[in-house]
Amino acid sequence: MEVRLQRLNERLALYGFVFTVLGVITTVATSVSAGGPLAPVFLKLCSWVMSHAGWFRPALAVFGV
Repeated sequence: MEVRLQRLNERLALYGFVFTVLGVITTVATSVSAGGPLAPVFLKLCSWVMSHAGWFRPALAVFGV
């Protein structure tokens, strides 16, 4: 009985974790999309990263970019 309860708790914890991660991803995606409250900040961050691409080049090389 204890093993079944432990497995149930582990499954519930996993479902909770997945639900939380998906919720955070959805919130971030809607916040930075066009018209979202964080869209201007996201665009400024993207332009800053692109203007400093030389500094990021070693890190980007790992991904083949």
